[in-house]
Amino acid sequence: MLDERKIVVLQTLIEQYIATGEPVSSAAIAQHSGLGVSTATIRNDLTSLEAEGYLLQPHTSAGRLPTAKGYRYYVDHSEPGHLRRGTQNRINTFFSSVQLELSRLLKATTELVADETTYPAVVLGPGLGGDKIRGAHVVKTGTRTMLVVLVTDNGQVSQDIVSVGDDLPEATVTEVERLIVDLLVGHSIPEAAQRFAEQSPGVTPATRAILERVFEVIVRSDQSTRQIYIGGTARMTSVWEDFSAVNRVLEV
Repeated sequence: MLDERKIVVLQTLIEQYIATGEPVSSAAIAQHSGLGVSTATIRNDLTSLEAEGYLLQPHTSAGRLPTAKGYRYYVDHSEPGHLRRGTQNRINTFFSSVQLELSRLLKATTELVADETTYPAVVLGPGLGGDKIRGAHVVKTGTRTMLVVLVTDNGQVSQDIVSVGDDLPEATVTEVERLIVDLLVGHSIPEAAQRFAEQSPGVTPATRAILERVFEVIVRSDQSTRQIYIGGTARMTSVWEDFSAVNRVLEV
């Protein structure tokens, strides 16, 4: 548990690092924090915050940088701001009228945030995770490949190519789709994988091997793939005039 002064020191350091892209010294924190304490006191707090994993020091003569844990604390404990009425109205109008599937909605949201903040915006899309599967389709794309398309109950779409060792007759693809629909629809991917492991549908060894391959691919894809949406990138053009600023941005 951080005491009040350490919280202010951490917040000031992170805000200064965001503003400058440079390691932050105790003198800079003393100047900008408004704490009214000596740099020696702030150095002691920085040492403590570093020991607790909130900060790191690139080398002994440098200032400190925030760690992922430090950023997480800063975000979790930041006071929510107050939007101007016009901004709030535009946001309310956007979300009350928009009718887009999830990926397009998230892309449009990044552009909205970029427009309202005048900064580039980044949104990390969700994985399928615990979402229930609303629809599942299997399409043969080659002699030994097929496309598995999953649609969640919140409109997210996942597409994965599954390769198998032997040729795929159309009848086998149809049977695999029927079994996938039965196992997945109404369940999350982890739930469906568990059901498949426990139920062992009465199918031929060849079809079961294909199902095992399908679940291997979609489970791995669900665990590793999350779409990143970026908006307002044109607002970065002024930065490219100063390559030292570019380096600082990339390091941050």
